[in-house]
Amino acid sequence: MLFSGQWISTLNANTAVELLPTFVSNTPAVQALWTVSNAVRAAGHFRLMTDTSGQIQAKALAGGGSLTIFTMGWKDTRGKDG
Repeated sequence: MLFSGQWISTLNANTAVELLPTFVSNTPAVQALWTVSNAVRAAGHFRLMTDTSGQIQAKALAGGGSLTIFTMGWKDTRGKDG
């Protein structure tokens, strides 16, 4: 899935949210959004593999905030890699 994500901190401290496939529990290769203060916004463009239902997961790591995801599309490579 190709998407944009926006994380807005609700605490006056470092906060973060990690974005990863639902079939992955913990890995050092996750993608994340970090902020340093209240009402600070972090945003980025991402590409993640989804599960068979088209879902990903987001986990708040430190502090709290609000996450918004804007889906931009997907790339289906089944039968095209090899």
